[in-house]
Amino acid sequence: PEAVYNGTRKGPQVNHILSLSVGLSFALAVMSPHASADPLGHIPAGRTSITVPFVLSQNHIVVSVLVNGKGPLLFLLDSGAERNVMDEALVRALKLKTNGGGHIKGFGSQSVASLQTENTTVQIGDATLPKQKFITYDFSDWKKVFGAKFAGSLGGNVFNSFVIQVNYSRPQLTLTLPTGFTYHGSGVSLPLTFSAHHVPEIEGKIEGITGKFKIDTGSGAALTLYAPFVEENGLRTKY
Repeated sequence: PEAVYNGTRKGPQVNHILSLSVGLSFALAVMSPHASADPLGHIPAGRTSITVPFVLSQNHIVVSVLVNGKGPLLFLLDSGAERNVMDEALVRALKLKTNGGGHIKGFGSQSVASLQTENTTVQIGDATLPKQKFITYDFSDWKKVFGAKFAGSLGGNVFNSFVIQVNYSRPQLTLTLPTGFTYHGSGVSLPLTFSAHHVPEIEGKIEGITGKFKIDTGSGAALTLYAPFVEENGLRTKY
């Protein structure tokens, strides 16, 4: 798909979708924060955007990242995640300072204990995100699923800092400062909202039945339907 969305990083959400077009080939996906939001990201002076390659692993966007200048490290780009997450073993190896304690959900059926890093700098190509926070998580089992060890995942802060164009056919990412981005294309505009966890959502239909659908690059599935929706509308019987 080709999409553009805007949303503030904190406080009341002000959202505006510029375009969304769906075809047989997945050409481009563009996501951006609200133009008035103070961007967290930086791009070298004299430039407004950078382009980097990525690897598509089981329909997941995997990018090469430097953390506090160390790397390269492999991270998933996850629009369905409110926060950044980093492998707890890597946090120890990089000697990152952590504080607090809590639990994290979203990687399985149960929550697990985690810590939080402070003032961590992330670099994607020449684009920099300073003062990032990461929730710690044990990613050791992910190699069994993907065949490669991941350092973690990048969530909402990246999408709140740059307009992100995802070109699946090349494949490559283009990160643009919101003030330097202008959309050009023949896309169709659709309203966009954010869930309580800041996940982008659009209204859609399946078999004529209207519902809210999350835009989640962290999911390897083309479409996921939740059980209550399936049962309420008799889709299990139909299919």
